[in-house]
Amino acid sequence: MRKKILVLAGHYLPSINAGGPVQSIKNLVDHLNHEYEFYIIALDRDFNSDTPYSGIKTDKWTTIDNTKVMYIRESYKNIIEIKSIINKLQPDVLYLNSYFSFKFSILPLLLKKIRYISTPKIIVAPRGNFSEGALNLKRNKKSIFILLSKSLSLHKNVIWHSTSVVETRDIDKIITYSNKKVFLSPNLTKNYQGIKYKKNSVKEIGKLKIISISRIHPKKNLLYLLKVLPDIKGEITLNIFGPIEDEKYWNSCEKIINEFPSNIKVKYCGIIENEKVVTEFQNHDIFIFPTLGENFGHIISESLVGGCPVILSDQTPWNMLEQENAGFNIPLAQKERYESCIQLFVDMDLEEYKKKSHSAFDLGIRNSTNSSVVNAAINLFK
Repeated sequence: MRKKILVLAGHYLPSINAGGPVQSIKNLVDHLNHEYEFYIIALDRDFNSDTPYSGIKTDKWTTIDNTKVMYIRESYKNIIEIKSIINKLQPDVLYLNSYFSFKFSILPLLLKKIRYISTPKIIVAPRGNFSEGALNLKRNKKSIFILLSKSLSLHKNVIWHSTSVVETRDIDKIITYSNKKVFLSPNLTKNYQGIKYKKNSVKEIGKLKIISISRIHPKKNLLYLLKVLPDIKGEITLNIFGPIEDEKYWNSCEKIINEFPSNIKVKYCGIIENEKVVTEFQNHDIFIFPTLGENFGHIISESLVGGCPVILSDQTPWNMLEQENAGFNIPLAQKERYESCIQLFVDMDLEEYKKKSHSAFDLGIRNSTNSSVVNAAINLFK
């Protein structure tokens, strides 16, 4: 009999706005459902949406892609209701996909502490919550919770799921008790088996088609990119995709966009469906992503598979781009280097660009899920 894994996800398919964690969970289920029986609890609506998904049943188990999913109402916060779901299912493993979420992480841990549930194994995946960039956002509030959590020993006996050496380091900085258990299991990517190199854009000297795909939020740092662009010489096109999560932040972005010189054209293209992401990367020359921190970055993997080189901050696990001839990793303090590397791509001819594009594709395929990564994920839940 397969072990039951109950995943508390916050958001799941068909979510578009919630970003990488949804893709992480989907990939995990796709690769491991022959080994384990997955059950997923998620909200009945997308991130930052007041409207439930159409055509779904709430508060009952339904089957999505051979996996049992329960979509719960936004108001579903009663500790007794959560306790009832967990105890009826009696999972072997409880998999929590946040450190700070009240409903999907704190509540279950409180239930375990007061012995209202008896799940033998609890795994917490911080999903980048402990990166320096993420902690700097609402730092005071997060610092108070961290202190409170430690005083209650709320996470004393959990297993921490780290997806990279960088995230392990971040966990060690925050979770300081000596006997903690940290299990390194890299994020699983989509199955790219059989995909062929394809590029729809044709790079021209003096022109550059830039793409940005992410949530419009301070952590993703679009504003930084916009401040870098005005001094670039050449014909620049920037297409921005992603949900506007922070209206005030987007207003700041628009203010800069409206002051751009005539050689820079910017278009906000709205939210992009998951199935169209790689195609959009194939349609552009370069992906620029000065993020404050990613514990993995599925969007980076998809860019590479789309043959789209990346200019990236040094706050992700993808710190091999330059040595792989697939782009650049640049500390955010080095604004001039961002400018020079973007200018390098503007001035690049088609032959040199093709070398970088093919290198990006090869790196993306090499770093996509293989048997050793799948085995690590299987062992995480044993």
